[in-house]
Amino acid sequence: MVVVVGGQSKNIGKTALVCALIRAVPEASWCAVKITGHSHGEPEQAVGASGHAYTLEAAYSPSATDSGRFLEAGAAASYWLRHVPGRLPDAMPAVRQLISQHQNTIVESNSLVAYLEPDLYLLLLDPQTADWKASAIEHWNQVSLFVVVDRGPAEETERKRLLAKLPPHKPFILLKPPLSAVSEVAVLMRDCLAARRQ
Repeated sequence: MVVVVGGQSKNIGKTALVCALIRAVPEASWCAVKITGHSHGEPEQAVGASGHAYTLEAAYSPSATDSGRFLEAGAAASYWLRHVPGRLPDAMPAVRQLISQHQNTIVESNSLVAYLEPDLYLLLLDPQTADWKASAIEHWNQVSLFVVVDRGPAEETERKRLLAKLPPHKPFILLKPPLSAVSEVAVLMRDCLAARRQ
């Protein structure tokens, strides 16, 4: 099974959500992968400085890095793939190989769904965030479930405005920070796992 977790923008909790899902469905023995368009905190050209379109690094122990956090959450394997902007297609053979080596893979990425159809695509939305990644909008119709951050009555107007924009035929779930109570999403994931075993 392949699960992709995307988000409308940076820094809205995608990694926290992936970690919560890994903890919620430990029997999946997840291979977790974070895909970014360049190394956070480094110039975009740094990833391609060696002439390669991407780098793929395995994490071997829990740490403060996102890939280390995946291991801490219980992932069986964890990787960080950084690619030169626009060069994700060059990395797809490596991504497909990782997926083929593991029964269940969870990927933090927006752009991946342009090149691979996952079993589940979750898109995290935050009513307080005005910024939108183009990749989040481009693949709107591929979303399996919208996960909407719910901070309660204080932002009810913003939340209603956001929910009104969602496709009427697509399901959504409200999730309170710190995005750890993911039991309803876990049910969906387990149903998907069961369906694949049949």
